[in-house]
Amino acid sequence: MIMNNHAKAGFTLVEILIAVTIISILSGLAIQQFTRYSRRASETRAQAELRTLHTDVSTFKTDTNQYPASLQDLIKRPADAAISSKWRGPYLEKDDIPVDPWGEDYQYSRKPKGSKPPFELFSYGSKGTEADPNDYIFLAH
Repeated sequence: MIMNNHAKAGFTLVEILIAVTIISILSGLAIQQFTRYSRRASETRAQAELRTLHTDVSTFKTDTNQYPASLQDLIKRPADAAISSKWRGPYLEKDDIPVDPWGEDYQYSRKPKGSKPPFELFSYGSKGTEADPNDYIFLAH
């Protein structure tokens, strides 16, 4: 009888399944962390853009003594002659109003004189127009 002294090379099915399971768990954790950081980065970008728009609206108010009727007034001279003569825009660096990180327009509304705050500026956030108001991203005044 001839004995084979060579051990079988390779991995068993159980070893391969354990390795695949470990890799799957680690991948799932990495994807979860990436998603969390990506969401935070988008929210931070929205806050920064809201801060810039807030500054631009405030500069418009300083120049014209009124808040803009819409964000369009920051890039195009308003039709109202009293405002138009004092307008020193455009107030944005680019010729268009930025959209939030999720592709939606930033929301702006001027409130009646004497209201506090005098205007509202926000993003719907990651859920878009279907978002609950608690999910909106506001700039703290």
